[in-house]
Amino acid sequence: MDRALPSPLEWRPLRWALIALGVVMFLLNLDTLQREVGGLMQERWRHNDWDNFAYLDPHDPYSEPAYVWSPLAAWPLQLMPLIGYPLFTAGKFAALLLVRDWRVIAALLLTWPFWFDVRTGNTVTYVLIAAWLALSGNRWAIYVFYTLTLLIPRMIMLPVAVWLFWKHPETRKVGLVLFAVNAVLLLLSGQVDDWARHLAERSAYEMARDQNWLPSRWIGSAWTIGAVAISAVLLWYGRVGISALAASSYFHGNYVVFLLLELHPSLRRRRRSGG
Repeated sequence: MDRALPSPLEWRPLRWALIALGVVMFLLNLDTLQREVGGLMQERWRHNDWDNFAYLDPHDPYSEPAYVWSPLAAWPLQLMPLIGYPLFTAGKFAALLLVRDWRVIAALLLTWPFWFDVRTGNTVTYVLIAAWLALSGNRWAIYVFYTLTLLIPRMIMLPVAVWLFWKHPETRKVGLVLFAVNAVLLLLSGQVDDWARHLAERSAYEMARDQNWLPSRWIGSAWTIGAVAISAVLLWYGRVGISALAASSYFHGNYVVFLLLELHPSLRRRRRSGG
């Protein structure tokens, strides 16, 4: 049985605070938004992340500065050119139908992060929809999300993976097997040190960017401890979407879509029942 999650505060003020923060962030980022929309209109065949990830050398993936995922993911990414950018993008629109919540679908279609993801050929939309389906309790969706967390890890994914592992004990055996197999293959790849070094360098770069409005911009990786602590507290109280966003030690505009997980029916039911 689920443990009761006592609420230390009334969440409605927090909800309004988040909305206000979102408005302020939108206004501060308006110039960036205009540039992205302009880029989408004028350079629609230039797909930044798609080009970076689809044509990797799996033997030396970190020669591409933007690549920060597992060295094991570099091999399946070789299939990207066979899929093609139009089909990869069309799949994002088709996947939206799996959500079956018009509010979430409308929010995605009307916000900058989704179109940024479309323009650059990234995977945030797919990861978000996998998380949504996994939160519904679908075992295969949970296994897919575990796999994505291992192969293309982002800090925003870790709270969701922990929540699934915690609340769905029937998936733990497979989850542990996936983790063990992944660990063995990583060691056999001989690229763990390169990955760790590249992650540290890329994280330092992201933290120093002008678009990063979190404390890490000024105190660097020391903020990671605070981010993890805040994320853990939020996760304990069942705020999976907010916890996911809080877990990242630097701010990325397209990560904001993970707040939509707060609308998931399973999480709302748990909050209403206090479990």
